[in-house]
Amino acid sequence: MGAVIFGITALMFKLSAEREYRDKFPEEGRFFPSRYWSKQIIEHERQIKVRKDAENP
Repeated sequence: MGAVIFGITALMFKLSAEREYRDKFPEEGRFFPSRYWSKQIIEHERQIKVRKDAENP
């Protein structure tokens, strides 16, 4: 029974993280809990890192 509850909770958490949409992203370096699971924020921060790496060879 506990595994079923855990599975449903994990599924809903994953679905919520994938559907989350932001117009404004958190400031860089500022603590923001959903930064670790929100797909949109993770992709946004990867793009910023790629740009910074391209600017500073």
